[in-house]
Amino acid sequence: MKKCSLFILSIVFSSVYAQELKYEIAVIGFYNLENLFDTDSSMQSVNVDNYLTGDPEYVQPETYSDEKYYSAAWNKEFENIRISKSKIDITKLPVIPMSALSFEKPNRKEFNKIYKKNLSKSEFKEEINKNPKLFSKKEFDEFVKSGDTFTLQSKEIVSKVNDTDNTPKGSRQYTGAVYEDKLNKLASVISELGKNYSKDGVVLLGLSEIENKQVVEDLIKTSALKKSGFSVEEYDCMYSRGVDVGLMYQTKYFKVLQSHTIQVPLFDDKKETVRYYSRDVLWVEGELLGEKVHVFVNHWPSRFGGEMKSSPGREKAAQVCKEIIDSLMKIDPNTQVILMGDLNDDPHNKSIAEVLSAKKDVIDVNAGDLYNPLFKDNKKGYSSLAYRGSWNLFDQVILSSSFVDEKVSSWKLHDAEIVYNPDWVNRFGGYEGGPNRSYGGNNYQGGFSDHLPSVVYLKRVAQEDKDKDG
Repeated sequence: MKKCSLFILSIVFSSVYAQELKYEIAVIGFYNLENLFDTDSSMQSVNVDNYLTGDPEYVQPETYSDEKYYSAAWNKEFENIRISKSKIDITKLPVIPMSALSFEKPNRKEFNKIYKKNLSKSEFKEEINKNPKLFSKKEFDEFVKSGDTFTLQSKEIVSKVNDTDNTPKGSRQYTGAVYEDKLNKLASVISELGKNYSKDGVVLLGLSEIENKQVVEDLIKTSALKKSGFSVEEYDCMYSRGVDVGLMYQTKYFKVLQSHTIQVPLFDDKKETVRYYSRDVLWVEGELLGEKVHVFVNHWPSRFGGEMKSSPGREKAAQVCKEIIDSLMKIDPNTQVILMGDLNDDPHNKSIAEVLSAKKDVIDVNAGDLYNPLFKDNKKGYSSLAYRGSWNLFDQVILSSSFVDEKVSSWKLHDAEIVYNPDWVNRFGGYEGGPNRSYGGNNYQGGFSDHLPSVVYLKRVAQEDKDKDG
């Protein structure tokens, strides 16, 4: 049985002789890490100036602070109106629609603490009525009904992130000991990938469900991975759950030239002016042992609400990627593109088969097309995750045409698989037969992830080591 669901790009080098030619092998994959959070309750600052100047690091993660959240810069105008970061249409900043505002009942205790006062209940009620910065519920409702917009006067928006369950005091009792155990379990999986080809293992590794760059840096420092020389590309995004995608890579084999974060524009079905956010797409341009490749790491919108109802969100994410890939192919049809991620769709679904138009047979692949090397394995029953007894292959690695065109001198597809290890599968309980996950509800299972990793193996004729550096 083959191994599953880890977006891992990895480069592995081994000598393979065929017709007296020596080949180099590069292992590339993807892994959904199942909610790799740190143990702090978090918030995020959205720097308006950074966004308007195109800085991809416009979102910054922070440890939650009651005082900073309550007295954030934009809050100087209205002290008990919050801004819902996830509903802001970033492209329209600094203008914010009323639909992005939320009301919090004025808190006397908090007010007294911040302003060093000791108001009684009646005095505080009087303060609400006369203070232009404090709204009663009635005043707020009238404010929202006006349908007007709110112009932000500050340089940042500070918002909570929905990660309180994954803290020591949260429902999951997510302690430092649990965090360390999860890091080591994930590292044990990653360290195995590609080892059947090379002692260096995976070199490029796409990741999803990571809270921030720091958790990946902690993962890299584990005993199983610290000698591999990994680094990471990651940008925090506007998604309200606070999880993002990232790319781990071995610096001796992969050189990052530039990277970008790409938003997926999604709007409410019933109210098209209401924006909501999924995970951004991470686009990394780099050199894989001297050959330029474009890597797109994805985690598309979930199937919440049902497969059909939620499909347009994934189709939009696919369209965002396809437009960029098509523009690259227009310049050079042999551009090397690797698209990977938890796509929340199977290879035959519309987002992949129609929007991306990822071909299932090499014979149908023309210059500039995309090819899905895991399609046939999926038809045979190989999958990367299980939900209520039903298996799916959501974790995929899709390649551009140059990887299967023998006329093009570059990396070529050698093999692809869903990586399987008996230890990574649950043998008992309600999740029997599925991936050995970290959590079942709020109970720590001590597993690895609720996904299996997917990998592809690339090969090319061995290059001459001209400078003799190995």
